Amino acid sequence: MNEKAGPRPLSEIASYHAHIYYDGPAERQHAEWLRLRIGERFRVRLGNWRDEPVCPHEQAIYWVSFEGRTFQEL
Repeated sequence: MNEKAGPRPLSEIASYHAHIYYDGPAERQHAEWLRLRIGERFRVRLGNWRDEPVCPHEQAIYWVSFEGRTFQEL
């Protein structure tokens, strides 16, 4: 591996994912609202709810997966 190569060009990145963390019922309500809005407005894949920490994530979480071309808009 060439360590001096630097980061890959953006054109090579096909997809991304983001973690949405929340803590407790009040924050979960906000996370639910955000999840609904994201699902309505963007072509994404919404991951499962994890109300308990799942290694290596130390908080409750769900994820959002999306294609590279959606990154800037999202």
